[in-house]
Amino acid sequence: MHSGPDRAAAMEFLRRTPVRDELVYTVVETPEGTFGRDLVHLFHLFHEADGAPIEWGARVPNVTLTPSSTRCAWCEHTVVPYQVPSHDRTQGAATVYPAHDDLFGLVRTGGGFRCDSCALLQCAVCSGLAEPGRAAGEPGCRACGRTAAVHTAPGVDARTRPEDD
Repeated sequence: MHSGPDRAAAMEFLRRTPVRDELVYTVVETPEGTFGRDLVHLFHLFHEADGAPIEWGARVPNVTLTPSSTRCAWCEHTVVPYQVPSHDRTQGAATVYPAHDDLFGLVRTGGGFRCDSCALLQCAVCSGLAEPGRAAGEPGCRACGRTAAVHTAPGVDARTRPEDD
Protein backbone atom coordinates (compact mmCIF):
# COMPACT_ATOMS: atom_id res chain seq x y z
CA MET A 1 0.00 0.00 0.00
CA HIS A 2 1.24 3.42 -0.96
CA SER A 3 -0.30 6.87 -1.01
CA GLY A 4 0.01 9.62 -3.57
CA PRO A 5 -1.15 13.18 -4.12
CA ASP A 6 -3.23 12.45 -7.24
CA ARG A 7 -4.07 10.00 -10.02
CA ALA A 8 -1.22 11.15 -12.28
CA ALA A 9 1.40 10.50 -9.57
CA ALA A 10 -0.16 7.11 -8.78
CA MET A 11 -0.14 6.08 -12.44
CA GLU A 12 3.48 7.18 -12.89
CA PHE A 13 4.51 5.14 -9.84
CA LEU A 14 2.56 2.06 -10.99
CA ARG A 15 4.01 2.23 -14.50
CA ARG A 16 7.55 1.99 -13.15
CA THR A 17 6.80 -0.58 -10.41
CA PRO A 18 6.32 -4.03 -11.97
CA VAL A 19 4.54 -6.87 -10.17
CA ARG A 20 6.15 -10.17 -11.11
CA ASP A 21 4.33 -12.64 -8.85
CA GLU A 22 0.85 -14.10 -8.50
CA LEU A 23 -1.35 -12.74 -5.72
CA VAL A 24 0.82 -9.66 -5.21
CA TYR A 25 -0.74 -6.23 -5.61
CA THR A 26 0.77 -2.77 -5.61
CA VAL A 27 -1.91 -0.28 -4.57
CA VAL A 28 -1.78 3.51 -4.40
CA GLU A 29 -4.44 5.48 -2.52
CA THR A 30 -5.10 9.02 -3.71
CA PRO A 31 -7.86 11.59 -3.11
CA GLU A 32 -9.09 10.68 -6.63
CA GLY A 33 -9.41 6.95 -5.88
CA THR A 34 -7.35 3.85 -5.30
CA PHE A 35 -5.30 2.48 -8.19
CA GLY A 36 -3.31 -0.73 -8.48
CA ARG A 37 -1.30 -3.16 -10.51
CA ASP A 38 -1.28 -6.97 -10.31
CA LEU A 39 -0.36 -10.15 -12.16
CA VAL A 40 -3.88 -11.54 -12.46
CA HIS A 41 -4.87 -8.70 -14.77
CA LEU A 42 -1.42 -8.99 -16.19
CA PHE A 43 -0.29 -5.53 -15.50
CA HIS A 44 -3.45 -3.72 -16.15
CA LEU A 45 -3.36 -0.61 -14.13
CA PHE A 46 -6.83 -0.64 -12.64
CA HIS A 47 -9.17 1.55 -10.62
CA GLU A 48 -9.96 -0.43 -7.48
CA ALA A 49 -13.57 0.80 -7.08
CA ASP A 50 -14.80 -1.25 -10.04
CA GLY A 51 -11.69 -3.19 -11.09
CA ALA A 52 -11.94 -1.73 -14.59
CA PRO A 53 -8.64 -1.86 -16.49
CA ILE A 54 -7.06 1.45 -17.33
CA GLU A 55 -4.12 0.28 -19.48
CA TRP A 56 -1.69 -2.57 -20.06
CA GLY A 57 1.58 -2.17 -18.24
CA ALA A 58 4.89 -2.57 -20.02
CA ARG A 59 7.43 -5.23 -19.05
CA VAL A 60 11.12 -4.51 -18.66
CA PRO A 61 13.20 -7.16 -20.45
CA ASN A 62 16.19 -8.85 -18.80
CA VAL A 63 19.65 -8.02 -20.04
CA THR A 64 20.40 -11.77 -20.26
CA LEU A 65 18.06 -14.76 -20.42
CA THR A 66 17.23 -16.14 -17.00
CA PRO A 67 16.17 -19.82 -17.10
CA SER A 68 13.54 -20.84 -14.55
CA SER A 69 10.82 -23.43 -14.21
CA THR A 70 8.26 -20.84 -13.04
CA ARG A 71 9.28 -17.50 -14.58
CA CYS A 72 9.64 -16.03 -18.06
CA ALA A 73 13.26 -16.15 -19.23
CA TRP A 74 12.88 -12.71 -20.86
CA CYS A 75 11.15 -10.62 -18.15
CA GLU A 76 11.17 -12.86 -15.02
CA HIS A 77 7.42 -12.50 -14.47
CA THR A 78 5.65 -15.59 -13.14
CA VAL A 79 4.21 -17.76 -15.92
CA VAL A 80 0.93 -19.10 -14.56
CA PRO A 81 0.21 -22.67 -15.75
CA TYR A 82 -2.82 -22.85 -18.04
CA GLN A 83 -5.62 -24.90 -16.53
CA VAL A 84 -7.35 -27.17 -19.03
CA PRO A 85 -11.13 -26.88 -18.38
CA SER A 86 -12.36 -29.90 -16.42
CA HIS A 87 -14.76 -31.01 -19.18
CA ASP A 88 -11.80 -31.14 -21.62
CA ARG A 89 -9.39 -33.01 -19.35
CA THR A 90 -8.20 -36.45 -20.28
CA GLN A 91 -6.00 -38.84 -18.41
CA GLY A 92 -2.34 -38.18 -19.00
CA ALA A 93 -0.76 -35.06 -20.41
CA ALA A 94 -2.92 -32.61 -22.33
CA THR A 95 -1.73 -30.78 -25.42
CA VAL A 96 -3.31 -27.37 -25.88
CA TYR A 97 -3.65 -25.85 -29.35
CA PRO A 98 -4.60 -22.22 -28.76
CA ALA A 99 -6.69 -20.01 -31.05
CA HIS A 100 -6.03 -16.25 -31.15
CA ASP A 101 -8.61 -15.57 -28.43
CA ASP A 102 -6.92 -18.17 -26.24
CA LEU A 103 -3.53 -16.53 -26.78
CA PHE A 104 -4.92 -13.15 -25.79
CA GLY A 105 -6.49 -14.86 -22.76
CA LEU A 106 -3.02 -16.03 -21.73
CA VAL A 107 -1.97 -12.38 -21.51
CA ARG A 108 -4.88 -11.58 -19.19
CA THR A 109 -4.22 -14.58 -16.93
CA GLY A 110 -0.41 -14.52 -16.78
CA GLY A 111 0.06 -17.63 -18.90
CA GLY A 112 2.72 -18.47 -21.42
CA PHE A 113 4.72 -21.15 -23.19
CA ARG A 114 7.39 -23.77 -22.48
CA CYS A 115 9.95 -24.90 -25.02
CA ASP A 116 10.54 -28.64 -24.76
CA SER A 117 13.82 -28.27 -26.69
CA CYS A 118 15.62 -25.71 -24.55
CA ALA A 119 13.31 -25.81 -21.47
CA LEU A 120 12.81 -22.04 -21.33
CA LEU A 121 9.52 -20.46 -20.30
CA GLN A 122 8.23 -17.34 -22.01
CA CYS A 123 5.17 -15.40 -20.93
CA ALA A 124 2.46 -14.60 -23.46
CA VAL A 125 3.48 -10.93 -23.44
CA CYS A 126 7.11 -11.66 -24.34
CA SER A 127 6.07 -14.24 -26.94
CA GLY A 128 4.50 -11.45 -28.99
CA LEU A 129 1.79 -13.85 -30.17
CA ALA A 130 -0.97 -12.30 -28.10
CA GLU A 131 -0.84 -8.86 -29.66
CA PRO A 132 -4.28 -7.67 -30.80
CA GLY A 133 -4.75 -8.09 -34.54
CA ARG A 134 -2.04 -10.71 -34.94
CA ALA A 135 -3.04 -14.00 -36.56
CA ALA A 136 -2.90 -17.13 -34.43
CA GLY A 137 -0.14 -19.60 -35.10
CA GLU A 138 2.11 -22.05 -33.39
CA PRO A 139 4.06 -20.27 -30.68
CA GLY A 140 7.79 -20.33 -31.28
CA CYS A 141 10.58 -20.21 -28.76
CA ARG A 142 12.42 -16.91 -28.97
CA ALA A 143 15.69 -18.58 -27.94
CA CYS A 144 15.94 -21.61 -30.24
CA GLY A 145 13.11 -21.04 -32.74
CA ARG A 146 11.44 -24.39 -32.15
CA THR A 147 7.74 -24.77 -31.41
CA ALA A 148 6.73 -23.95 -27.84
CA ALA A 149 3.74 -25.48 -26.06
CA VAL A 150 1.28 -23.78 -23.75
CA HIS A 151 2.70 -24.04 -20.22
CA THR A 152 0.33 -26.32 -18.27
CA ALA A 153 2.42 -27.81 -15.46
CA PRO A 154 3.58 -25.89 -12.40
CA GLY A 155 7.30 -26.02 -11.74
CA VAL A 156 9.61 -25.38 -8.85
CA ASP A 157 11.84 -22.34 -9.12
CA ALA A 158 15.20 -23.45 -7.74
CA ARG A 159 16.70 -19.98 -7.97
CA THR A 160 16.78 -17.72 -4.92
CA ARG A 161 15.51 -14.25 -5.68
CA PRO A 162 16.46 -11.43 -3.27
CA GLU A 163 12.81 -10.38 -2.83
CA ASP A 164 11.85 -13.98 -1.93
CA ASP A 165 14.14 -14.01 1.15
